[in-house]
Order: sequence, then C-alpha cells, then structure tokens
Amino acid sequence: QSVGGGGGRGGDAFAGTVQGASLAVGGKGGVGGNGGIVNVCLDQTDSSLNAQCEALPPVNAAATEIVTTGDNSKGVFAHSVGGGGGNGGFSVAASASIGLSGAFAIGGAGNNGGDGGAVNIDGSVASVSTSGDEAGGVVAISTGGSGGNGGFAVAGTVTIAAGDAGAGFAVAVGGDGTTGGTGAAVSLNLEGTVTTAGDRSSAVMAQSVGGGGGNGGASVAGSISSPSSTQVNLAVGGQSG
Repeated sequence: QSVGGGGGRGGDAFAGTVQGASLAVGGKGGVGGNGGIVNVCLDQTDSSLNAQCEALPPVNAAATEIVTTGDNSKGVFAHSVGGGGGNGGFSVAASASIGLSGAFAIGGAGNNGGDGGAVNIDGSVASVSTSGDEAGGVVAISTGGSGGNGGFAVAGTVTIAAGDAGAGFAVAVGGDGTTGGTGAAVSLNLEGTVTTAGDRSSAVMAQSVGGGGGNGGASVAGSISSPSSTQVNLAVGGQSG
C-alpha cells in the first residue's frame, strides 16, 4: 500500500477595528501528496519499489497458497491512494465606527487532492482462499484524494451616524473548494484459483476511483446601525470543486 500525505489546513484570520475598516483573509490549504506505484509480484522471491514483476525468476507457483479466515482479511491487497487536499482557513472581520465602517472577510481556498498511483498485481499462485466477511480474494485499487473545502467567512459592522448620515459595509466571500485527485490505471494478471465464502467478499476486484471535489465555503454578512445610517451587506458563497 502507498498513501500520499494530506495537505495542511490554511491558517485562520481575525480582524477588528474601532473607527475604520477591517480586512481578514484566510490562508489557502496545502496540496495532498500523490500515492506511489504499487506492484505486487506473487510468484517471485523478492521485489523492490517500482520493480517490474518479470524482472526476477519465478518460484514454484504450484506450492503457493494464500489463506485468510478473519473478517476484513483480504487474500491479496494492493492500494495506492492520494492524500486529501487541505482545507482553507476561515476569516472573521468586524468594525465599529461613527460615520463610516467597513468589514471585509475572505475565506481561504482549499487545495487539490493528490492522485492515486498505478496498481499492478501479477503472477501465479495455486490458490487464494478467504472465509470472512468483507474479505475479498484479490483486490487492487487506485484512489484519488478528496479536494479541500473552502473556508467560511463572516463580516459584521456597527455604525453610529455622524450628524444625519452614516454607512456600514459588510462583505463576506467564502473560499472555493477544489478538485479531487484522479485514480490511475489498475491491472491484474493473475493465474490461479480464487475462492471466497463470506458476505460482501468479491473474488477479484480492480477499481480506479477519482476523489470527490471540496465544498465551497459559507459566508455571513450583517450590519447594525442607527436609523439614519445606510447598511450594505453582501455575502457570496464559495464555489465547489
């Protein structure tokens, strides 16, 4: 199994002011790491990272039997998975002023999920047998990591009119979610008998799955002001990946 690390989360941001405007911008999340290539060479005595299965002489395949008895105990399992993208940081901005106040908050964007690597199972065995539930015989999967979520944003103002006029502006923009990683090619070249007895136990499964996109960040904007003041509030949610 090869697993890419998850991307780090973006930093959060807080900003506040009395008599003025404030701006807070959340940090962007980190990129998820890619999963590496996984090769399983069943009829060889040795292998190394990224080695081709035909590079070494085969052993006596007729003498090789793989048996598992517990639940979730797969006979042969090869999996490469990309790490999930980091989430964007959230942001909060607030302002309290006489006459004119403004608060602007922007949530951080998520970052992309890592790609799954190629997965290959090759060789010959006499038999692979499992008896537990959810215990597949031969399973090969490449999975892309999920995209990071956008950070949420909150902006608010309190405005007291100066004379007969005042205005408060609150703008909040949620961070964008990002795309998930892709699943890579999966190949099975297996000779032998595969038997399973438990529930939800596929004899042979080859699967390549892309990661889901990240969610867009939520946003909230609000103002409190005296009756003679003008309020402008704008909240925009982030796009999904």
